[in-house]
Amino acid sequence: LSLLPMSPAPVDSHAGRQGDSILQVWRRPGVPRFLLVVGLLQGSHAFYYGFSALYWQQQGYSTTVIGYLWGLGVVAEIVVLAMNKRWFERFNARQLLLAGAACALLRWGLLGSTTTLGWLMFAQLLHAGSFCLSHLGAIRYISRDLDGEAVFGAQALYAAFAMGLTVALLLVLSGQLYPLLGGQTFWLMALAVLPTFWLLRCSLNPHSQEA
Repeated sequence: LSLLPMSPAPVDSHAGRQGDSILQVWRRPGVPRFLLVVGLLQGSHAFYYGFSALYWQQQGYSTTVIGYLWGLGVVAEIVVLAMNKRWFERFNARQLLLAGAACALLRWGLLGSTTTLGWLMFAQLLHAGSFCLSHLGAIRYISRDLDGEAVFGAQALYAAFAMGLTVALLLVLSGQLYPLLGGQTFWLMALAVLPTFWLLRCSLNPHSQEA
């Protein structure tokens, strides 16, 4: 369907525009640190994505309840995205990423500590922070802290590294550890989040006056 002509055809307001190469974007000050931060934050979701349903089922929860738990996380994410301009427009990338890191640390700690339904529901609501605020922080950095020439390459690097490679690597690691640690593997995901607080001790934008 994507090969079919569109009517009316879209108008490209940046016809002929060339952005920096991925390598040029990678070499920009702050970008490698940004990618490491978002890689750790998004990668920390690997065990949840791959094994939470299996773990909860082994703890006696039905597939129906597990489905509702996953749905609760998605609803929380949708609410944050829908209210982005009203609630989060004034926050910069670093603040959003720090908030996402705090939510992730709390979430993985809870999921590693208990399987009580009430706490599981609360932990799923934290998906709004662990994933969504982290994602908003990444997009805020790409769209506001980088100039137009770097946006394309930065978006590609974010998608490939943070949303792809680190999740894949930590998912493989989770698969090796789950038979040994079970739900305690969530604690290792929390451990992956900890370095982000140090990495975010100062602004990701070297030209910013942000404290």
